[in-house]
Amino acid sequence: MLSGIWSRKGEPLAPRTINARVDHACYFLVWMHDHDLRGSPNIPYKTVSLVRASSTNIFSTKPIKVVVRQGRLKTKTKAIRMPSDDALSIWLAAVYKRFGHTYGLICESILCTAMRAEEILSLDENCIDKDPSKWFIVNPTRPVEDQQIKIAISRGVKGAWGGNTDDRVKVGPERDILIPLSLAYAWHDYRRKERMKAFAHWMRNAPQGRRKEHASKAACLFLQDGSGAKITRSRLYYRWKTITPPVPGWSIHDGRNWWACAKLWRALSHAGLVNSLAEPYEGARNAYAKDVIRLEIIPQLGHVDEDTVDAYLKWLTAMVSTPVKLKPQFRSPHNVN
Repeated sequence: MLSGIWSRKGEPLAPRTINARVDHACYFLVWMHDHDLRGSPNIPYKTVSLVRASSTNIFSTKPIKVVVRQGRLKTKTKAIRMPSDDALSIWLAAVYKRFGHTYGLICESILCTAMRAEEILSLDENCIDKDPSKWFIVNPTRPVEDQQIKIAISRGVKGAWGGNTDDRVKVGPERDILIPLSLAYAWHDYRRKERMKAFAHWMRNAPQGRRKEHASKAACLFLQDGSGAKITRSRLYYRWKTITPPVPGWSIHDGRNWWACAKLWRALSHAGLVNSLAEPYEGARNAYAKDVIRLEIIPQLGHVDEDTVDAYLKWLTAMVSTPVKLKPQFRSPHNVN
């Protein structure tokens, strides 16, 4: 992989890609051992100290001990590049038009909730009550267009393994997230319309006498049109990447970053802290940004490491920064600007 032999283009793969592939291979070996399919794999590990952000302290200085696989390559945190709202709207509209309502709604849900791909694809059909009057609106005094509801997710969630469901979905540590009320209604309508059609396709292939068991294997909110099967990450990834991106390198993870940066920018805009360049405002802006990350962004994303927090703050600083320029009389005569 480092030499490029395993690359389609004959070029070395990115360290992040190599790490992910080797990790998956190790996970598979461990899984085989856990299911008595092979002996204990000889995977070298080492204990390291690191400082990790938490939901209560994003700038903790107390190190923790973690076990990591030896041989992992060093990776560089990618600088965040945010698409404009117009470019993003054009991209999302193209997803809806080319790939249909189901995939369009999944992509829109990632942008509006910052859920990971596996989390949104594994979302339970009953993640929101079938009776909208029972939804927990966390800010009922706000205008309807700004209201949000709280839901709990655990299916497909990254973290400690809590078993598997009947439809073979990994259960992770439960966490609460907020979703826009408008998105909740979009899920509600999808569940009553498109999902019902997909589920009917799924049940047509139910084995004789095992309809209940067959139905339990289609418990996800979003189902594949035409078959009712669970939508895979590869299918979602293809549709996300096929449409002309709003910015170069646009990925599903960038959709999570877009939510975080949009949340950060809008919170600071409402507080009047993005336009003033005065030094007192700079300190207030940074302090307020850290509070938004700690109280809103980290709980929603589930986990944010120190590098990602730093990337968000660097993006914010770049957005409000001004260049250092010489006065016109000091410019080079060759500089026509």
